[in-house]
Amino acid sequence: MEEKKRNNKPKINKFKFILKILFKKVKIWQLLLVVVLITANTLAWFIYASEVSNDINVHVRSWQINFKTDDNQNVQYVQFDIDEVYPGMADAYDSINIINDGEMAASMEYKIMSANILGTEYVSVDGRLDRGQTPNEDDMTSDELEDFLESNYPFSITFLTDRTNLGVGETGSYSMEITWPFESGDDATDTYWGNLAYSFQQAHPTQECIVVNVKLIVTQNR
Repeated sequence: MEEKKRNNKPKINKFKFILKILFKKVKIWQLLLVVVLITANTLAWFIYASEVSNDINVHVRSWQINFKTDDNQNVQYVQFDIDEVYPGMADAYDSINIINDGEMAASMEYKIMSANILGTEYVSVDGRLDRGQTPNEDDMTSDELEDFLESNYPFSITFLTDRTNLGVGETGSYSMEITWPFESGDDATDTYWGNLAYSFQQAHPTQECIVVNVKLIVTQNR
């Protein structure tokens, strides 16, 4: 009879029992905090996993300088462009190599001729003169345009050279890099330019967001 009574005891739902203990021990705000943290980590992982390598397209990959006897200067025009920009994009980077295949050392310099940022074009003084145009009063010099592109936007457009002099047979490089951290430090600016970039890409799906034209000059040292 005693055995029968023990068998008739109601079974305890272990899952409900554990939940009951948790609710007694853990406060509601603590559970909410756990949920928020899990959600934030999931979102961060999703953003990271969704990043796409965003390389700059450059029209000239390698430039081998062969000086003629009657000309000690070589000029090459290079266009860098990138299809899309957005906050948190992977850093975009590309470069070209410049090889001095002449018989004397040479110096290397560059001039930024123009830049088109989301449909707005800036032409430097050098760019105007190169086109045979008279510069406007508000045109920037090459150096001023370079500083403008590096510091005027939440994304930074940086120009780099690894050397200014090329010995015989030596190789130098010229590169452009675009970075736009997910949090640049100014959420309002990121949002404003992020919306502009998205609208531009939707309205002009076949047009590059950023185009920069550069004039590379290599001069033989005599």
